[in-house]
Amino acid sequence: MVWNFFEGAFSSLGSVVSNIWNSVKGIPGSILDGLKWLFVPDTEHINNSIDSLVISFKNAFGVDSFDISGVFGTEAEIGNQQGTIQVGSITFTGTVFDSSFLLKAVNSFRPAIRGFIVFLLVLYNINQFLRFIGQEGLSLGTLFTNSHKKED
Repeated sequence: MVWNFFEGAFSSLGSVVSNIWNSVKGIPGSILDGLKWLFVPDTEHINNSIDSLVISFKNAFGVDSFDISGVFGTEAEIGNQQGTIQVGSITFTGTVFDSSFLLKAVNSFRPAIRGFIVFLLVLYNINQFLRFIGQEGLSLGTLFTNSHKKED
């Protein structure tokens, strides 16, 4: 008789503890789902945006679709261009374009161009940092004009 009284209380207490445990156990998953909802865009929304851009592009330019997959990943080495000229019964064959000059020029100028671009990127980043901390950025124009001023 006493056990019947406590049996109902223990079963209801066990179900309450089980419900609390399941709720606590689901908190990390709920937090993860909330972060996903906050930072990962909805696939349907992205697809609708892309479809809207495609329709706008089609209306603006009249191009339905264009397959450019054949353009990517297809590269060939630049080779010499040969030509044949026939004058009467005499045929001349020769090189119209010698690619060795182009390859030498590219290999000569590529390091200089890369160095110049790196120099510009360094100046840009220095200016961004200086402006971030509230200073005036570097400018070659002000350096030259200030260095040539005469004192009164």
